[in-house]
Amino acid sequence: MDIVDGSNAAAEEMPLGTEPEAAEPPARPPAEPANDSVISPIFRSAARATAQTLLLEIEELSPVDPNSQAEFSQEQALASQELSEGDAKALAEDDETAIQHYRQAWLHASTAKIHALRPKPSEDKLTG
Repeated sequence: MDIVDGSNAAAEEMPLGTEPEAAEPPARPPAEPANDSVISPIFRSAARATAQTLLLEIEELSPVDPNSQAEFSQEQALASQELSEGDAKALAEDDETAIQHYRQAWLHASTAKIHALRPKPSEDKLTG
């Protein structure tokens, strides 16, 4: 079963119904590791935006229970302080420490929100 020049040996050796092996794709160069100088500022910006958004949200709140006002105000002040400290570290290009301060700011703001939304104890439970 010669096609043109009588060199159809490869086709004659392959059993019917089998496909010829595909050539392997060329090897890719190894992926370069992520550049921390690019990624860290992105994470820092995201952490700051998250903390600042929650801080702005709690500025609109007023505690439901007046007895929670002191805790609310203290946590709100701590959140603002941590945000400022994070900004100072960000200006010093200390991204990891800045992110930790932004994390603390978010935690304090979250705690303030919990104090603001804590329901006032009902009179039935107090007299009960």
